[in-house]
Amino acid sequence: MERQNTSVKRVPNEYNIYLVKVLFCQKYAGTYYLKDNQITSLKEFLT
Repeated sequence: MERQNTSVKRVPNEYNIYLVKVLFCQKYAGTYYLKDNQITSLKEFLT
């Protein structure tokens, strides 16, 4: 149980933060789909 929890918390941590940022922008941009280039500029903008 402890090993699973550690790996689950450790691996998707950065990925979850990334998803939160993307979903945050999609939420306030309406139905706006981000492409790879736009996601890159989005990372620079939010970081």
